[in-house]
Amino acid sequence: MHDVTANSARTWSIGRVLPRLMFFCLLVDLMLRFVPLDPLTFRAWEAMLRRYPNAVGPFIPNKHYHRDNSYGGVAGIGNLPALRHYHSVDFTTDADGFHNPPRWHRATPSAL
Repeated sequence: MHDVTANSARTWSIGRVLPRLMFFCLLVDLMLRFVPLDPLTFRAWEAMLRRYPNAVGPFIPNKHYHRDNSYGGVAGIGNLPALRHYHSVDFTTDADGFHNPPRWHRATPSAL
């Protein structure tokens, strides 16, 4: 009887649980890096952000995002669902990763 109690205490010790928990969190983090965020977001800039620092432009280049049921930030910050005003959102980036439609991107600027 005493052996079972000591073995159970050793199984749930911090030296055994913590490394397993850290390894589990590492695996979940690695898996979630390959999952697209588009279905989980309702604001366009959240889905279009780049996730690595040495990139040209703040957003993913040449990408279009459309969402029919987006709403403003004030109702979300205040947690006031009754004040949400749903609207359609289109977000398009140019070849450099900036929030411009592709037709506005030119190779040479006409003026500075």
